[in-house]
Amino acid sequence: MAVLKRDQNVWTIAKAKLDYQWAVEQLAQAKQLHQQGGLAAQAVAAQQLKQKQAHITWQEALHLEHQRWIIAPDGGLVAQLSLETETPVIKGQSALLLIQADDLKAQLFIPADQMHQIHPKVFVETHRLANGRKLPGYITRISPFVDPASGTCQVEALFPGAGIHARPGQVVQIRIEENREEE
Repeated sequence: MAVLKRDQNVWTIAKAKLDYQWAVEQLAQAKQLHQQGGLAAQAVAAQQLKQKQAHITWQEALHLEHQRWIIAPDGGLVAQLSLETETPVIKGQSALLLIQADDLKAQLFIPADQMHQIHPKVFVETHRLANGRKLPGYITRISPFVDPASGTCQVEALFPGAGIHARPGQVVQIRIEENREEE
């Protein structure tokens, strides 16, 4: 994933084009000097190589201009990227999960015998925190695997706006409401 401002790529293209134009001029001068006997054939060949390299750099910059970039949001975090490198995005496919900077994602470990009540969008809530607040959230992802050592399944829950009241690494108790789902 690349995070770019559009003007960064414009400057890259402009610089690459100028470098290429300069290399073309230098090659023309080198050829002229060679014809007059003032420059060896090796020097002309070296300048031809520089001109080709500059042309490739310019073409790569132009190619990048036509790619689609994922621009990271100013007020949020990319919590999960659902694409592999160089994988095309299909219309309607989820590419990434964005969360606001003040949202928290929690890792829950649920006993396997209680997993029958767990599915995405199930409402969860923390017990009262030190400041007396309860934080509402919902299940976002469920691992299909049971940890043989602990007998638990890993579940992720998202707590919108919880970053104001809780911090990553803080331990809290979570209550799962079986018959209630996030709208």
